[in-house]
Amino acid sequence: MKATITKLPLTHMERIGIIGDVHAEHRRLETALRVLKDEQVDVVLCTGDLADGRGDLDA
Repeated sequence: MKATITKLPLTHMERIGIIGDVHAEHRRLETALRVLKDEQVDVVLCTGDLADGRGDLDA
């Protein structure tokens, strides 16, 4: 999956979804994104710690 960065004027962002500390919990991420979609947020911000890799028990 490739991240897309889009710059929008702040006037277009009324509902902001924030996620973070996912730590490769794919099912929980999918659930969170589904909830945010259902809530019709305008933008989703990730505070970090999404990636698999060193330190991930499933990597």
